[in-house]
Amino acid sequence: PDGAASVPHTLGQSGQTPPIEPRSIQRLNPTALRVATHNVLRDNLFIPFFQPEFQRFYTAAAPDILHLQEIYNASATQTRDLVAPWLEAAGIDPIGTGQWHAARVNDNITLSRFPILGSWAIGGNLAVLIDTTPSLGTPMLAINAHLFCCANDSGRQREVDEIIAFIRDAYQPGGVLTLTPDTPVMITGDLNLVGEARQLETLLSGNIANNQSFGPDAAPDPDGSPLNNIISRQTEKRMGYTWRDDGSSFWPGQLDYLIYSDSNLTRTHDFILY
Repeated sequence: PDGAASVPHTLGQSGQTPPIEPRSIQRLNPTALRVATHNVLRDNLFIPFFQPEFQRFYTAAAPDILHLQEIYNASATQTRDLVAPWLEAAGIDPIGTGQWHAARVNDNITLSRFPILGSWAIGGNLAVLIDTTPSLGTPMLAINAHLFCCANDSGRQREVDEIIAFIRDAYQPGGVLTLTPDTPVMITGDLNLVGEARQLETLLSGNIANNQSFGPDAAPDPDGSPLNNIISRQTEKRMGYTWRDDGSSFWPGQLDYLIYSDSNLTRTHDFILY
């Protein structure tokens, strides 16, 4: 958009676009692992007036792992104790110790029906090692991120550099954890990618901008390839935005992401639930 070239496109005539085919929210594979991410907007999850809507939303999505952002005034335990009964009533039962598990860094909270083996802060973002062995045959490294918003491109780049450095070190011996090549990694959350494309490119390719501070570049998929970015669609619209505010100067866009290592994970289904 900042270059001199243009991209021509001719809009079709009315009636040429086929009707939208709704995307199912049902589990097409009953044994698949389902991961969801959601920014609850300034602790709205804990406002009683809104809770029936959150309950309907989460029980419809029915995640095994739920990554939440913008929870400022409640603990991980309080969040788990609120949301877990909704999911259990919908048939998403915990395994292992018989209860849901939770971890938190800043406003990022991850809920999992699988045991959480460890959690770490990546700056202001959360990394958790989840024992997804019953579903995947191996644990999974999950990163729940809420990157700096708006025009803070330099801050977002610093955060994604730090995330890639953490993943690089996790697959090498001697760090806070050591992962085997069959351990998948997912980067999820409200990434606020409204500025420079370099930030998303760093997350996918592992090309760190500030090598002096965060070390050498490293492809984040353990097979040495880039990560895969899910480009999804709303269930009832031919649209892919996950955030919209008609009073804002920012256009509706995809702010929330699910990025994963496709050398050891296979995507079977995806959707955006409006």
